[in-house]
Amino acid sequence: MTTVFLALCVSTSCVSVTAASAQLTVDATGPIRERHRRPSSGTGGSSGYKLPLLVSLRTTGAPPDERGKTVVEFTLTNIGKSDLAIPISPHPGDFEPEDPKVSYSVKMLNLYLTLDSGERTSRQRVMLPGGAHLYGSSRLPGTLISLTPAESIHVLASVTLPDGEGNGKVIVGRVTLNDETLQTVREHTVSDTREIGSGESQDYPVRSLLGPQE
Repeated sequence: MTTVFLALCVSTSCVSVTAASAQLTVDATGPIRERHRRPSSGTGGSSGYKLPLLVSLRTTGAPPDERGKTVVEFTLTNIGKSDLAIPISPHPGDFEPEDPKVSYSVKMLNLYLTLDSGERTSRQRVMLPGGAHLYGSSRLPGTLISLTPAESIHVLASVTLPDGEGNGKVIVGRVTLNDETLQTVREHTVSDTREIGSGESQDYPVRSLLGPQE
């Protein structure tokens, strides 16, 4: 298998991306260029729409790092009939205008894990620490990709996995795709987040993500 390394440059910065067999891998585990003006309040809304994304998870079986976090690979495959716009930059600060009075919008993809118990119809969920947030905008070339039907993208995220086998609990990978608009009024930054849709993986026994995998 031939692996090609690409650098998608945004302004003066570059996002490291790996393309293997025409599939992209975005590493969201490294240092993140955060926003200077973080939202102090926000509004939002859910759509209830299920994204045409097949979500799968894998780990390398490597031990957690010094922070107790494990690298988890999310694979997102477009199972719909149309292209799907997916943000791929892990750096929200790259989209922030220099003038704080200027409002701006980004697409935001959140990837995270939950530890679930109970039947699917009445699940109790606990969000595991960590995950990844990816951002994109047509204003910054290279920060959005068009995921065609049957095409996949891989995202590496750092997550704190539970100890042991979870006592019957399962891990589920979840993604939400949002439109986010930010504006600063009287030195207060406000975020308005509107969900485009969401998706989730199958159930994974805790032990299946703790050991080496093929």
